[in-house]
Amino acid sequence: MIRSLLRMSLLAMFSLVVLMLSGCGPFDSGSGNYTGEEPTVKIGALLPLTGSMASTGRGMRTAINVGIEDINRHLKVEGYDFRLSVEFADTGTDPDTALAMLQRFKNEGITLVIGPGSSAEAAAVLDYADNNGIMLISSSTAPSLAIAGDNMLRLVPSDTYQAQGLAMLMHDTD
Repeated sequence: MIRSLLRMSLLAMFSLVVLMLSGCGPFDSGSGNYTGEEPTVKIGALLPLTGSMASTGRGMRTAINVGIEDINRHLKVEGYDFRLSVEFADTGTDPDTALAMLQRFKNEGITLVIGPGSSAEAAAVLDYADNNGIMLISSSTAPSLAIAGDNMLRLVPSDTYQAQGLAMLMHDTD
């Protein structure tokens, strides 16, 4: 189940990246000629590698690394002319640090970010992401962050829906 969810999450991330990069390629902007170079698209990852959620953050980092390797192999096999790389930033499970790291990513030109890992961090960075054209892919579950039209793609349902699902499972196990 968890492995299936991870694969679906990585597929969603891959699809999003491909859609965002449609039309991008290694072409000389002056002549339009193919340069033969493979550009690398950098994705950011805001993870709680220290602090109260460190064990979760380290697991997320491992999953992202495995996923990026898989995606890059797929891109090569399918003939895509770019590869992905990830820059990790430790939020320390701290909302202010998460915002500072997102601002750093923006300054580096990174506009697709996996994370942050907690709802408190997500609440701290969402307005900045919305106002600066940064897409977040998060595991935030706070119902207060389920905002239509924002720049956060959630990989899990909100706590409200998870609670309803658990209640239905408990009821059906008679």
